[in-house]
Amino acid sequence: MFEHDLYDNYEFEDTPLNRDIFIVDEVYLEDYDRMMMEFFEGADYEYIGYVTPVAAIKVNRSSIELSWYPNTFDRFHEVPIRLPRDQYIACVGSWQRDEKPRIFVKSEWL
Repeated sequence: MFEHDLYDNYEFEDTPLNRDIFIVDEVYLEDYDRMMMEFFEGADYEYIGYVTPVAAIKVNRSSIELSWYPNTFDRFHEVPIRLPRDQYIACVGSWQRDEKPRIFVKSEWL
């Protein structure tokens, strides 16, 4: 999964900081990968899965500090949250296709 050359795969420690990232439920892993593989081959982009925008602020040994913005229009209300390492599944994006990184997390954490 997530093996195409156009994917950017990030390890837990290499999660991009201080930029937009999306949190996605693990139930969408296969559908997202399938859609992106088709997109890389020229198909239309298809929105897959529930997404909430966050920014990763700091990566610690056992968690990632995230800033969640419930209001994405002005980002006035910031809610700090922590993503434990054991709830993190994968982080992928594609800068070549303008696809921001998505962190797939375990359903229970959401």
